[in-house]
Amino acid sequence: MSIVKTFLKKATPPRIRYRQIGGKLGGLLTEILIGKGLIKRSQENEKVCYFTDKGKKILDETEG
Repeated sequence: MSIVKTFLKKATPPRIRYRQIGGKLGGLLTEILIGKGLIKRSQENEKVCYFTDKGKKILDETEG
């Protein structure tokens, strides 16, 4: 079997690749915002984040 045929069989649909890229970018953005002190992870659930006072202040400033 040629390399091209093998590659095409293993290739994933674009939708799955976009989800993977979106998930990676979302994770990186979350880590950046945590590093800047704008959001913080919840104690109960690592997937839940909330705005810190610093994050709320910056968000309020950008609204108007």
